[in-house]
Amino acid sequence: MGESGQNSTTKQPFILSVSKSILIIISVGIIVFFLMLFNSFVWDDFIQIVQNTDIASIRNIPRLFLSGQLGVFYRPVFYSILAILYSLFKLNPFYYHAFQLILHLSNTVLIFLFFKRIFKKRLSLLLSLMFLVHPINVEAVVYISAVSDTLFVFFGLLALFLVTKTKENIFDVLLASLLVLLSMLTKEAGVLFLVIILLYRLFFNRKNPLWTVIFAAIPLIFYSFLRFFVANTYFSGVNFVPIAEASLVDRLLTIPKIIFFYLSTFVIPIRLSIAQEWVVRAASFGDFFVPLIVDIGVMIALVWMGTYIIKTQKKDFLLYVFFMLWFLIGLSIYLQVIPLDMTVAERWFYFPIIGLLGVVGLFLTKTPFIYKQKDKVIVILVFILVIFSLRSIVRSISWYDGYTLYSHDEKINNDNYLLKHNLAVELAKKGNYDEALKYDEESIHLNPDWGMSWALTGTIYYYRKDISKTNYYLTEALKRDGGIYGAFFYLGKSYIYTKDYISAENWIRQGLRSFPDNWQLTELLTIAEYLQGNQVEAQELVQKLIKLYPSARTRTLYNSIYNKQQLPTELFIN
Repeated sequence: MGESGQNSTTKQPFILSVSKSILIIISVGIIVFFLMLFNSFVWDDFIQIVQNTDIASIRNIPRLFLSGQLGVFYRPVFYSILAILYSLFKLNPFYYHAFQLILHLSNTVLIFLFFKRIFKKRLSLLLSLMFLVHPINVEAVVYISAVSDTLFVFFGLLALFLVTKTKENIFDVLLASLLVLLSMLTKEAGVLFLVIILLYRLFFNRKNPLWTVIFAAIPLIFYSFLRFFVANTYFSGVNFVPIAEASLVDRLLTIPKIIFFYLSTFVIPIRLSIAQEWVVRAASFGDFFVPLIVDIGVMIALVWMGTYIIKTQKKDFLLYVFFMLWFLIGLSIYLQVIPLDMTVAERWFYFPIIGLLGVVGLFLTKTPFIYKQKDKVIVILVFILVIFSLRSIVRSISWYDGYTLYSHDEKINNDNYLLKHNLAVELAKKGNYDEALKYDEESIHLNPDWGMSWALTGTIYYYRKDISKTNYYLTEALKRDGGIYGAFFYLGKSYIYTKDYISAENWIRQGLRSFPDNWQLTELLTIAEYLQGNQVEAQELVQKLIKLYPSARTRTLYNSIYNKQQLPTELFIN
C-alpha cells in the first residue's frame, strides 16, 4: 500500500512533444506581439495601402500581374494579398496586423520543424523562439508594408520543408517549385530560396537530378515570362536616396559598416530605427576600420569553427557550410553593390537570420566545452529570450502611430533627413506648424536635393498664408523632383489665392501632365479657368470633373459655373 502511495505522488517528467512546442511558440508570439495588433498605419503604409487604388478591389488582381508596381517592383502576389485584405477589412489596420502576426507565427513553426530534423527538439525550440522574439525582426512583423518579407519567407520555408522530407516524390518537388515561384512573385528576394534549396539538394540529396532541374526551371521560366514579357518590368535603380546616389567607391566603403550593423544588432538590439540612410564616404577609423576589424574577426571565428568541424565531425561540415551560405547569400543582396532604397533595414535580416541561427545551433551542439555545459547554456538562452521579448514589446509600441515612431527614431538617428521630414509631417497634421517647420528645415539642410522636404515647408507656409515663401519652396521642390503632386496642387491654390490665375493655370496644367486624371488638380484648373472668365473651358472641365469625382462638392461647383454664380471660397482658399 505504501509503494502504491509513493507511485501516485511521483511526478512524471515533462516530455517536449512537437504539439507542445508549437503551442509554446504560438503562446509566446501572442504575448510578445499582442499590443501591435492595435497599431495604426505608418510610414509607407499610406502609399502601399491607404492611397493605393490598385488594391481597392479584388477585380484588379489580374491587372497586378500585367504591370509593375510603383514603377520599380514586380510583386503581384504581395499586392494581391493586400487587395484581398482590403476587400475583406477595408482600412482597419487590426486585421492587417493580425494577418502578419499569423504569418510570423507560421514561419517560426516551420523553422522549428526544419531545425528539428537537424537538432534536438529542445534546442530547435529555443532557436525558433529566438527567431520569433528577436527585436531585429520586429520591423518585419509590425510594419504592414513589410508583409512582403514575412510572406516570401513563408512560401520559401514551405518549399524547403517539402524538399527536406525523408521520402520525396515528384508531387512534392512540383509543389515546392510552385511555392518558390509564389515567393519570387511576392518579393524579388524569393529567388534566394531557389538558391538555398538547390544547395540543399546538392549537399544532401543528389538523387533524381532530373527532378532538381524541373524544380529550378519552373519558377525561373514562369517568373521571367511574367515579369519581362507580360508586365514588361525590368530591374531599375532607385533615386533620391543617399546610398543610391553614392558612387561605387562610397558604397564599397559602406559595406563593412553594413555588415557590422546587422551583426551588432543581432547581438545587442538596442538602437533600432527605421529609414537608415547613412553612407560611409571616407575610410575613417570609427565608420570604416572598426567595423572592418570586427567583421574580419567574426569571419575568422566562423572559418575556425568550420575547420574544427571538418577535423572532428566531418559528417556535419556540409550542414555548417549550408547554414553559412544561407546567412552569407541572404546578407549579400543587401550590401549595396546594387543600391537599394535605404542603407540598412532591420526587416531585411528576416531571411539571413535563419541561416545564422542554424550556425549558432551547430556551434552549441558541436563545441564539446559548450555541449558539456548544455544545462547552463539553456538557462542563458532562456534569459536572453526573456530580455529580447521585453525589448520587442517595447519596440512594437514605438510603432503605434507615425508620430510615436518618428519622434522616437529621430532621437536615435538625429542626422536623418527622412525621419525629420516624416516627423514634420506628423506635427503639421496636428497643426503644430512651428515645430514642423523646425524639423523640415533641418531635413532640407541635411539633404537639400530631396524635393519632398521643400514641398512640405512650402505647404506649411501656404496654410500660414505666407505666399512668397510658399511659391519659393514649392518651386524649389519641383526643380528637384518634378513628380511631387502636392507641390503642383498648393502652387495652384497659392496663385489662385493671390488672383494670379494665369500662373495658377500654368502650374496646374504642368501637374496634370503627370497626374492626368487627378480630380483635385482638375477642380483647381476648372476654378482658374472660370475666374479668368473662360466660361466654355470651365464648363468642359467641370463635366469631366463630375465623372472623375461625383460628389456634393463637385455638384456645387457645377451649379455655380452653369448659373454663373460666385464660387464658394472654401473650394479653393482653405
